[in-house]
Amino acid sequence: MFDGNMPITTMDKAKEFYIAMSCNGFHMCREYPERYDEFKALNISKKTTEKWRKAEVKRLYKKIMKDEVNDIGLWVSHYLDLIDSKLTVKDIKKTYRLLKAKYKKISPLYIIIACSKISNTTRVYPFHCVLESKALGLNNLYDKYYILVKKMVKYACDKDPSLTDRAKHILNEEELIEEMKSFAQMLSKYQKD
Repeated sequence: MFDGNMPITTMDKAKEFYIAMSCNGFHMCREYPERYDEFKALNISKKTTEKWRKAEVKRLYKKIMKDEVNDIGLWVSHYLDLIDSKLTVKDIKKTYRLLKAKYKKISPLYIIIACSKISNTTRVYPFHCVLESKALGLNNLYDKYYILVKKMVKYACDKDPSLTDRAKHILNEEELIEEMKSFAQMLSKYQKD
């Protein structure tokens, strides 16, 4: 288990740190700049860190699906952070299955957080399952996600009406159309490079 007070001098310690920070260099640098410098000094390859991330995504998915985590909302949020950096079609499909199966076990607040993450209405997350599924031509999955997110938001707001204002932006038709335009522009820019 990662301890921010302990120097990172081995690959095992580096892996613990990397996973604890959601496999995200920004989080690593912001939260523990000294540990991040030590991590970088080990010159760990991208191939190695990607291997660690994939293994952690797989491990966490299994634990959540088997109800082997205490605070499922927190762990679903962590899972979404882990897949966010390198979203694949497989991740999009697995995330749909996970949320569909488990959302009623998640606290209302974490449901709203999860829905914000996967629909990207927070404008914080660079990738998001709902729009990515549309962009990749997975229209059937896009439709399923759209219905699921609406269902999850309704469920959360019925359980905790104080979340209604916070949830209004999720899957707002006008915002979603603007996100799609922005996303399409971003994709075309990267395809030209």
